[in-house]
Amino acid sequence: MKSIFIKITIVNICFCLFSLLSCKKNEDNNSDRYYHEVSPKLESYFFNNSSYWVYQNTKTQQLDSTYVISWLKDSYSVPPMTPGQGSPGDEEYFEITFGSSIRGKFKEELIADIITRGSISGGFLYFGSKNPGDERGNAKLLSIHDSLFVNNELYLNVIEMSVSKDAYIDKDMQLFF
Repeated sequence: MKSIFIKITIVNICFCLFSLLSCKKNEDNNSDRYYHEVSPKLESYFFNNSSYWVYQNTKTQQLDSTYVISWLKDSYSVPPMTPGQGSPGDEEYFEITFGSSIRGKFKEELIADIITRGSISGGFLYFGSKNPGDERGNAKLLSIHDSLFVNNELYLNVIEMSVSKDAYIDKDMQLFF
């Protein structure tokens, strides 16, 4: 009887030691939050307050001036949408308030690699692709011009976007960046 008890005790001790020794820290711990910053591709759009532009609509010849009223840097939480998608995190964004002699006051956001009027829901004006034909929401990259000559001014590396009307954009547009 004593022999069986000793054997069971030894087996239990071995099992406990094996269990303890086989435990290890999960190196793929997805509980750490990430922080995603606005893409460096959009740095040229980080305008100072009071920056302004005067431009002319080539179809209507109407002049407009647009200026930066204010900036807001913030972030919003991004939860995983499906199991295994990764850890939750925060997405940085900049909200820029503009004033316009034609449109009045309006806002645009820089998020990840896009410029949008409707956050991530739509109203895309620009996205950081280098592949003509790529689309995101209502925007499509038409072409990238090595150079473009307009009104005696030379512009280099110009991105041409087609932007369709949606809930945030009031008319179809062709934009050059």
